[in-house]
Amino acid sequence: MTHRLATACCVLLSLTLVASAVEVLQNPGFESGTSQWSGISLETIEVYSGSQSGRINQTSFWRMIGQSVDCEPGQIMSFGGYLKSEDIVTSGGGIRVTFYDSGNQAISTISAGSVSGTQDWTYCENTVLVPTATDYAVIQLYVGQSHSTYGQVYFDDLFCDLFSHKEVIINANGGFENGFAGWHKGHASSSSNAYEGVNASAITHGSFWKNSWYEFDCDPSKEYAVSFAAASENATSSGIIQIRYYDSSDSPISADVLLSLSGTNAFAVYYADGIYPPVGADYARFYFSAAKPGAGISYLDDVLISTDAYESSLVSPNFIDQALTNLTPDPGMENGVSDWSGGANVETTVVATGLQAARFDGASFYKSYSHDLIPADEGTYYILSVLAAIENVSISPSIKISFFAADGTTKLGDTDNIIDIEGTAPYRAFSSPYYLSPAGTAYLKISISFPKENSGARLYLDEVNLYESENLSVRLVPTYQSVGVYISREEQIANEVAHVYYRETGTTQWYEAYKPEFDATRGEYRSSIVGLNEATDYEVQVVLEADGIKFDEAGALVATWDSTPTIAQTISVASLYTGGQLLIEDMHGEPDGWIKIVGTGSNDIDGGYADDIALRVLNSSYLIFEGIEIEGGRRHAVQVQMSDQIRIVDCEMSGWARQPNYMGGVYSYETLEDKNKGKKFAINKDAGVHLYESSRVTVERCYMHDPRTSANNWEGRKHPAGPSAIYVQNITGTSSKIMKGNFVVRYNDLIGSDEIRWNDVIEGENNNQERGSFYRDSDIYGNMLAFANDDSTELDGGQMNIRFFGNRIESCYVGLSLAPCIVGPSYVYQNLMFNQGDDRNSCFSIVKLGGGTTYSKGKSFFFNNTIHGKGNGLTSVRFGDDSNYSMFLGQTRNNIIRTTNSNPKYNRTIRDEEQNPWNDFDYDNLSTQGSSTASTEYAAGQEANGILDDAPTFVNAAVGDFRLASGSSGIDDGLGLPNFADQYLGNAPDQGAIEHGDSSMFPIRPIAIHADKYFVELTGVAGGSTTPVDVTLTTGTLSSPLGYEVRMNNTVDWLSVAPATGTLSAHSTESLTLTLQTAGLSAGDKLEATILVKLENGFSVPITVNAEAL
Repeated sequence: MTHRLATACCVLLSLTLVASAVEVLQNPGFESGTSQWSGISLETIEVYSGSQSGRINQTSFWRMIGQSVDCEPGQIMSFGGYLKSEDIVTSGGGIRVTFYDSGNQAISTISAGSVSGTQDWTYCENTVLVPTATDYAVIQLYVGQSHSTYGQVYFDDLFCDLFSHKEVIINANGGFENGFAGWHKGHASSSSNAYEGVNASAITHGSFWKNSWYEFDCDPSKEYAVSFAAASENATSSGIIQIRYYDSSDSPISADVLLSLSGTNAFAVYYADGIYPPVGADYARFYFSAAKPGAGISYLDDVLISTDAYESSLVSPNFIDQALTNLTPDPGMENGVSDWSGGANVETTVVATGLQAARFDGASFYKSYSHDLIPADEGTYYILSVLAAIENVSISPSIKISFFAADGTTKLGDTDNIIDIEGTAPYRAFSSPYYLSPAGTAYLKISISFPKENSGARLYLDEVNLYESENLSVRLVPTYQSVGVYISREEQIANEVAHVYYRETGTTQWYEAYKPEFDATRGEYRSSIVGLNEATDYEVQVVLEADGIKFDEAGALVATWDSTPTIAQTISVASLYTGGQLLIEDMHGEPDGWIKIVGTGSNDIDGGYADDIALRVLNSSYLIFEGIEIEGGRRHAVQVQMSDQIRIVDCEMSGWARQPNYMGGVYSYETLEDKNKGKKFAINKDAGVHLYESSRVTVERCYMHDPRTSANNWEGRKHPAGPSAIYVQNITGTSSKIMKGNFVVRYNDLIGSDEIRWNDVIEGENNNQERGSFYRDSDIYGNMLAFANDDSTELDGGQMNIRFFGNRIESCYVGLSLAPCIVGPSYVYQNLMFNQGDDRNSCFSIVKLGGGTTYSKGKSFFFNNTIHGKGNGLTSVRFGDDSNYSMFLGQTRNNIIRTTNSNPKYNRTIRDEEQNPWNDFDYDNLSTQGSSTASTEYAAGQEANGILDDAPTFVNAAVGDFRLASGSSGIDDGLGLPNFADQYLGNAPDQGAIEHGDSSMFPIRPIAIHADKYFVELTGVAGGSTTPVDVTLTTGTLSSPLGYEVRMNNTVDWLSVAPATGTLSAHSTESLTLTLQTAGLSAGDKLEATILVKLENGFSVPITVNAEAL
C-alpha cells in the first residue's frame, strides 16, 4: 500500500522525499474475508477495490469492530481508509484509533473521519503522534446506534502506517515548550494554539517575507528524517516549511521544500525521510516562513529532525555496565551470622530483605565486629554496599574494608568509613567508592567499629555486598541536572586520554561530555556532566584511549533527582509546633514516599532568642519543608544536622543571629565575655540555613533577609565577621568522604541590604581542607546573591565536582571565591556578576583563586560568564604559606570580562601572578574601560584567539541588561565546548552568559518573565520632589495566571512600589512604578536595595535599586 502524507488543503512542493513506513494492519482490504476483524460482515457487492469489503449493519446499539496494533510512543501513525454509507439517518459510522497503556487504560481516541446518510465511497485519514505511555493501539470501525431506520456502513482499503524516526535526534525544543531556546526566533512569536503541549511557533503574514529557523550540522553521507505539525488560520499567502543547505563559507547550496500551506487548516502531522543533504553541505536550517504579501497566521509545532546513528571509532554502540562479582558468601545473613566475629546477633524483626539480618550492639565501651577473611587479589578494585538501619545511636559506628597479607594477620591498610548516621533510622543504602587493594593483598575483611557511649544502640545490616570489579570502575553521583563522574585508575599510560559519553536510557545517540581530569594522588579521573533532565535515567560510558586506540571501556547507570517525588504524608507545621524551637528528630520518609511538612507562609515558626535554632532537623531523611516563614533563632533560623535527603522549598527566613551588644573595634559581640576573648568570639557564622554534617540537602526558592546584625567590612585589613544566609559545615566528629556534600542550592533570593550586610552570602567552613564548604557533587544555580562585605560564595575547599552556574551576583566585595581548589574540578559557567562593592563601595576582585602548591591541586573551569565591574576580574590571591601562595590551576573559555576601575591594581581582567604552565586562557572577550587594550597579567601565548581590543556592546548595561547588542563583538566569537557550549544559535557560541537572542532575565530561572530593567537609579530632593521610574514586566507562556507580591527587606523604608501586588497573565505586560520616599532623607544620602517581584510559586524577578537624595 502506498503511504499517505497528511495533506489537508496543502500543496507539497518539489517534494521528492518519500516517507517510508510500516503497514501494521492485517487484512486491510478484507480480501482474506473477515480474518482479524471479528464481528464484521463480509461484503462482495459494495467494494471500493478488489472483490470484497467489510460491512457493519446498524442496530439499536453502538457497534464497533477493532484490530490491535503494536506501536511505541513518539512514532507517527497515519491511518484511515475508504467509507461508504447507506441510509444512516441517525448517528454515523467511521474510523478511529484508541491508544492504550500497559494497564489497558485508554489514553486518547482520535478520529480519521466519518460518514452519514447515504454517501458514496469517501476517503478519510489522519496522522498523529503516538502518545507518551502508549503500549498498543486499536484501529476501530464503528456505526452509531439508531432507534428507527437501520443503515449500513462499508469499509475498504484500510491502512495504518507507522513511521519511526532515525536513531539520532538532531534538534531540541521542537515543541517550543522552552520558548525559542535553540531557535533563531526571527519573526516568530509564541502561541498557545499548539498541536501538543502549551506552546507553538506562530508567524503573522505581512508585507515582507518572515522567517524563523533551527540550525543544525549536517553530513551529506547520512540520511535524515523530519516530522512536524503545521496549521494555518486565514492565510492568504503560503506558510512554507523547508530545509536549506549551506556550505562552510555560509553560501546557500539548495533547499528541500517540504510543505506549502495556505487558507485555514487544522493542525496535521507531516513527515518524510530519504533526505540527503547535497554534496558540500556543512550545515542546514529547518526554515519556517510566511510568504509576502499576505495576511493570516501560520503555525508550527513538534518539529523533530533525526539521522543515522552516530558512528565513533571510540565509544561502542552498546552500553557496557559495571561487571561486579559478589564475594560475600551470605550477604543477607539468611544462614545466620557465623561469618561474623565480635558477638553479632541474628535479627528476624528489623529486616530489609529476606527473613534475617544481622544486629550489632553498641555499649558504654568501644566494640568491634568483623567478617571472616575473604580471599582477594592485589591491584584490584573493590566496592562495598550495605543496607543499614540504626536505633538509639549516639555516636555513629563505622564500616570499613581492611586489606590483609597472605598470613591473614598483617594489615596492609583500611578504607574510609562508608556510613555516618546517628539517632534512629530505617534501612538505607550506603556504598563506598572503588578502593584499590594494595600490593601483597590476599584477603579482605569487613570491619565494624562501635564507639563508646552507645549503650542501648543497635546497628542492623542486611545485604552486605563486597564486590570485586571486573572491568573499568566507574561511579556516578547525581543531582537534578548534573552527574559527577569518577573513574578509578591507578596510573596513566603514555598519551592516555579519557572520554566520557552519556545518553538517556532507551536512546542510541551518545553525547560526549567535557574531558575529565586525572588526579594521580587519588588515582582517578573526575568530571561532570551538566544540563541533564530531571527524573531521567541515563547511561554513562567511559572510554580510555592512547594515540587514538581504545584499550578500555565501561559505564554505569544513573538516575537524576526528581523535583516532584511521591508524597506519602503531608503534615502541617501548626500540628507540630507549640512555640520556640521546632525540633524534627528521627523523622524518616522513604525514597518512594517522602514526608512533606507545610506552613502557611506567614508567622509559622518564631524561634525567638532563647533557642539557638528556630527549625532544627536532626537525624532525619526524605523530608520536604515547604512554604514556611521562619523567624528568629539565636544562631540559625534553620539547621540541618546529620540528615540526608532534606528539601527546604519556598521558605522565608529572617531575624536570626546573635544580638550585637558590645563592640570591640570593628567587631560585634554578644557578651562582654566574648569581647574580652577577642575576635575569634565575634558574632560570625550565624546563618539562615546551617548545613551541618549532612548530605543531599536542597535549598530552593527561599528568601533570606534581615538577620539581627551586619558584618564589618575590610577596613584596616580586618577580615569581615557576621551572619551569612547559608553556612556549609561538613566536617566535625565522625567524618565520611561519601555521605557528606552533594547539595543543591537553587533559585534562592539571599538578599542583604545597605544597612545589614552579609559576611559571605554563602559561607563555607574549613577553607583549607578537602571537605571544606560544599566539598563535592553540588550545584549552586539560579540564585540572586547580594550585599556581602566579603564573598558572595565561598567555594573554598574540596570543590570536587562543584558546579556554580546561572547565578547573579551584585554588591559584594568579592564576587566569588575559589581560593583554594584543593581537589577539583569545579565549574563556574554562565553567571552574571556586576555592580560589585561592599558598604564602602570597594571591590577587590570579582573572582579570586589561589593556594599555592600545598592547596591548589584542583582545577577550575570558567565558561561563558559575564563579569563587569570595578575590581580585578579573574584574580590570583594569597592563600597559605607557600612561596607561590597565589598559584592556581584554571582554564577559561568564552567569558566576557570588563573592568572599569581606573586604578591599575584593580582593573586587570585576568591576573595570573604565578603563571602555572597548566593554565589556559582563550576565546575570552577582555576589555578595560578607558584603555584600547585589556589590562592583563598572564604568560605569553594566552588568549591566542581572544578579543582584547574590541569591547562588547550590551543592550543596556545601565539597567542590568547584559545581552549582546546586534553587531557587538562576542556574537559567534566563542568556542564550542562539549556539554557546556554545544547548543547555540549562530555559527559558534557567543561569549558571555547570555546567548544572543535569549532572555535578559538573570539569574537564570524556569519562568517565562523578563523585565525591561533589572537595575534602577532613583534621585530626589531630600524631603522634596522625586522622579519615579517604571519597570515593565513581560510574560511569555504561563500555564495559568500567577499572583505576585513586591517584597523588600525590612530596612528598605525609603522605597515604594506600585502596585505592590497583582496577577500576571500569559503574553502580557505589567508596569511597576518605583518611587523614592524622600521624607527623612538628607542631602547626599546614598541608598541601595534589591527588591523582588515574588511570584506565588516561589520564583522571583530581582530588581536592584540605587537611590540618592540631592
